[in-house]
Amino acid sequence: MAICRMFNLKENKKGYKADHLSRAIRYIQNPDKTEQMKLVDSVNCFPETALEQMMHTKKYFGKEDGRQGYHFVISFKPGEATVEQAEEIVKEFVGEYLEPRYETIWAIHTDHAHIHGHIIFNSVSFVDGIKYHYNNGDFEKDILPIMNRLCRKEELSTIQMNPDKPMHENYKDYSDRKVHRAGPKTMMMADLDLAIRQSDSFDDFLDFLKGMGYETKVGKYLSIRPPGRERFKRTYHFGKEYEIPEIKKRILRERPAAGQAERKAPILKLYKGNLRSRPALTKFQRRAFARMYKAGKLRRGNGGNYFRYREEILRFRKLKEEYLYITKNGVKDWHDLEMKRVDGLFRMRMLQKEKEEARKDSRKYYTLRQLLEEYRTYGNMRDADILKEGRKLGDSGMTEEQIESFLSEYEETRKCIRKKAAKVRKEMDIISRIEEEKIGEGRFCIIYPEKKEEKIGRDKPDRDAKRGTEKNH
Repeated sequence: MAICRMFNLKENKKGYKADHLSRAIRYIQNPDKTEQMKLVDSVNCFPETALEQMMHTKKYFGKEDGRQGYHFVISFKPGEATVEQAEEIVKEFVGEYLEPRYETIWAIHTDHAHIHGHIIFNSVSFVDGIKYHYNNGDFEKDILPIMNRLCRKEELSTIQMNPDKPMHENYKDYSDRKVHRAGPKTMMMADLDLAIRQSDSFDDFLDFLKGMGYETKVGKYLSIRPPGRERFKRTYHFGKEYEIPEIKKRILRERPAAGQAERKAPILKLYKGNLRSRPALTKFQRRAFARMYKAGKLRRGNGGNYFRYREEILRFRKLKEEYLYITKNGVKDWHDLEMKRVDGLFRMRMLQKEKEEARKDSRKYYTLRQLLEEYRTYGNMRDADILKEGRKLGDSGMTEEQIESFLSEYEETRKCIRKKAAKVRKEMDIISRIEEEKIGEGRFCIIYPEKKEEKIGRDKPDRDAKRGTEKNH
C-alpha cells in the first residue's frame, strides 16, 4: 500500500448542504474509472440511491447540518496490487470498520497506473443517529492497523508509522518534551524509576510509592495518583516498560544487591555559573536573584520524590525566568520595567493590526485550499469548477502553482505573526508576575530614581504643625 488518506466532506454553506457529498459519490461511480460500474459496491444502502438513503438517515435523526460524510482514499504502488486484491482489501476494511454502523459506498479505480480505492460513508449512524467522531491519533490507533493487517494478508507492502512520534500525546507533554522540561509526566516517571530501583518485589514497589505519597490501584493495569492530583493515571501511558509485567522484570533486574547501599536520586542542580564572574547587579536585580536563589534551595536527600516538590520546582522555574529576563534586557529598576511593559503593549497592538490585515485574505485562503484539495483528490473531473492540470482552476483565475504559492505565503505570514505574538505574551506575563510580587509585598508603586517620597511616621509629627501650636501658646 502506497498511501491512505482521509477527507471530511463538509456542509456546503451556499445552496444544497450535501453538495460535496453528492459530488464525491458521483465521482467515485464514474463508469470510465470503474470498468462500467463493475467495481462499485455498497453496504447498508444501494449504489444507485446511496445519497438519498444517507440524507434520509440524517433527516430522521435531525442531524442534517455539519459534516455530511467522510472519504477514504486507499492507493497502491504501481504494479503492486491486482484489481482483485485491491477489491478484497477495501471490501474487508469496510466490513470490519464501517458496516456495523454506517451507510457506505466504495469503488475501485483503474484509470491510473496505480490502482486505488475510494470509500465514502455517512457521517450519521443509521443505528442510533450518533455522528462519526474522529480524534487525533485515531488513524494510527484504529484505522492504519486494520489496513496494514489486510495488506500483509495479501502479501503487499504496509505503511510504517513514525516511531519517533509519540501517540496520543497531549500538548502539555509534547511541549515539556520539546524544551527538555520536567513536566508532571516526567516527574512521575522519575518516581516510578526510583521505586523500581529500590524495591526487591512488586509489593515493596507499591509500598515505596505509598511512602512517597502516591495512591495506587492494581488490577489488569497499574494506576497511580500523585499528591495533589484529582485523577488516577494508568502507567502504561508512560510506555511499555511501565506495564505491570515489565515492572516486575525490571525489579528483578535492577534491584540493589545484598549489602549494596541504596542508590540515591540524582541531585537537582538548579543554578549553573560562576557567581564571582557576574557583573555588578543593581538593587532591583539583586532582589530578583535572591528570590530565585531562595526558591532553589530544595531539601537535599528527598528520596527523589519529584512530584511532591513539583510546586517548588515550578515556582523556581518562574523566578528563574523573571531573573533572566531582568538581566538580559538590562532592567535596572521599576521605571525600566514599566517602559518594557509599555513597549510590549505597543508591539501587541502592531501585531493585532498585522493579524487583521492577514484576516482579510482568510476567506480566499480557505476557498483556494479546498479547491486544490478537491482537484488533487478527485483528479480531472468534468465539473465546471475543476479543470485539467496546467490550466486555471475553477473561478479562481489561478493555476495550481499560483494557488500553492499563495497558500504557502499566507500560512508563513500567519505562522510568523503567531510566533511574534507568543513571544510578546510571554514577556508580558513575566512582567505581570514581577509586578504582582511587588503588590504582594504591600508596597507597589513605581519609584523613579530622581523622585523619592519622604516617609512620615506616626511617631514624628509634622514640624509646621508643631511650630504653629507653640506660637498659639
